Amino acid sequence: VIQATDLLRLYVCLLDSGAKGIQELGGYFALIMHPRQWFDLSMDAIFMSTVAAASAVKTYDIEGFVGSYSNFRIFTSNLCEAQDSGGSPGEMVYSMYALAARSLGIGWEQRWSWLEKGNIDYNETKGIGTDSYFEAKILNQPYLYRLQSAGTNPRT
Repeated sequence: VIQATDLLRLYVCLLDSGAKGIQELGGYFALIMHPRQWFDLSMDAIFMSTVAAASAVKTYDIEGFVGSYSNFRIFTSNLCEAQDSGGSPGEMVYSMYALAARSLGIGWEQRWSWLEKGNIDYNETKGIGTDSYFEAKILNQPYLYRLQSAGTNPRT
């Protein structure tokens, strides 16, 4: 289950790569997650106390906006990819996307022909959690990260 500390690690990965916040979002990064991931995060007391305070400051009239945390404006979308982990019992694994200024696109294992910065090893990954469910995968370094987390099992 994804927690607030995992988002903080993701934020550090973005900063380390030189990514900048999105001006239209007040200099924040955009974080797009599946509603089930939002549900998982709502179980984290630290996350929810911070989100409640930050979200009261400014409301964005953008579909899917649910709150703010750290340097993220958080949006939910049912279009975030999900796949079964293949375990027993199976857990759904949801993709979550962090977008920075000048992000060029979102894709699944796609090679981009219009990168702004040099060649990229598409197998490069940065672990941001202590267990194997968490992975930050660089899709368009340094502007776009994909984070996967075992989410709430929809069969329970």
